Amino acid sequence: MSQKLIFQKYYGFVMSITLRYTRDKQQAEEVLNDSFMKIFSKINLFNPKESFEPWLAKVVVNTSLDFLRKQSKTPSFLELTHQEFNTEEDLSNFSQLNCDRLLQLIQELPPQYKAVFNLYVFEGYKHKEIAQLLDISESTSKSNYSRAKQSIKKKIGSKKEFQQLQLQSI
Repeated sequence: MSQKLIFQKYYGFVMSITLRYTRDKQQAEEVLNDSFMKIFSKINLFNPKESFEPWLAKVVVNTSLDFLRKQSKTPSFLELTHQEFNTEEDLSNFSQLNCDRLLQLIQELPPQYKAVFNLYVFEGYKHKEIAQLLDISESTSKSNYSRAKQSIKKKIGSKKEFQQLQLQSI
C-alpha cells in the first residue's frame, strides 16, 4: 500500500488519537504529521502477520507522549500516596457521553491527567505500565487517573445535564 493510501485511509483514526492527547487541532495535526513520518520510516518494523491498526495506534500514542514530554520538560504529575480508589468503578458513567463533549472535556484536562486518562481508558494500559511509560510511580498514575475522572465529572455538572448527555448519545 502506498504512503498516500495509508495516509488517506488512516487519517481519521490517527487524528482521533492525537486529539485526545493534545490541547487543540493545531497541536493534533502536528502530532499527526510526526506520527505518519514515524510510521513511514519504521514500516519495516511492522510484522505483516499481525494487525496493522494496533501497531499504528501504538506508534501514534508514543508520538503523542513524546510531544507531551517536549511541551513540558518537567511534567507536574501529582504524587499522592494515600488516595482512595474504587477499583470496581469504571467509566460506565462516561460511556454514554456525547463523543464530542467527552473529547472536549478530555482536552481541557491538565497534560498529566490527560496522558494517564487516555492511556488507561482508551489504550488499555494498566497503571504499572503507565508508570513505566511516563516515568512516574504507580500511585501517581492512579491518583492522576482519579483526579481526571473527578475533573470530568465536575465539568459535566449536574446530574440532569449528565442524563441529558446520555440521552443525546443514544
